[in-house]
Amino acid sequence: MLPLVVSLLIASVLPGVYNSQDISRNTNDPILYELYTSNLLGSYTYLAIILGAESPLKLDLDRCLKTQYNGSYHRGFKHLVTYRHQRSANGDANWPQREINVLIKVSIDAGYARVNITPLEDKQLPQALKGPLKVLYAKEDCFLLEHEEKLEDHPACTLWLPFTKLDRPPQECINKYKSKCRTERRLDYKPWKHLCRFDA
Repeated sequence: MLPLVVSLLIASVLPGVYNSQDISRNTNDPILYELYTSNLLGSYTYLAIILGAESPLKLDLDRCLKTQYNGSYHRGFKHLVTYRHQRSANGDANWPQREINVLIKVSIDAGYARVNITPLEDKQLPQALKGPLKVLYAKEDCFLLEHEEKLEDHPACTLWLPFTKLDRPPQECINKYKSKCRTERRLDYKPWKHLCRFDA
């Protein structure tokens, strides 16, 4: 699936403009950010948040947030999002699992690559998925999203990685998060690994 996504995106957004050397040079190009983000979202893999602003995005209440690609739909990507909410309906702090099917679209608007996530069922999105979302950085194995919420004068952000990179996050991705966003403590998924099933 991934080679097809790459081919389609290159054909649609890079028609005769970039060669491989151009792509390596233009590391701040929103077209490339759209390409890299779409490639990750359009592959048969799990993605998870490894860094994020806990308080404004409620990542202290919604743990283990991961997505799984479930096919393309209306020029977007269908994903099943699963996460563990802190409390069940009766108020117990027992981290029940929740899930929601969403449609994710990546586009370029006003000079930035942007991600729009909408529910495909009558459920509330977790705060970390609510827009507007701007792609601050992206490469082959990560993308960094800016959220509407602000922390002092710094944007609240989330850094997304495929499962294959969770144990050894690319340092360049970590550095971009630290330089562009309000620095928050790293969301250490390892103590939650059994609960989250991030190795599944």
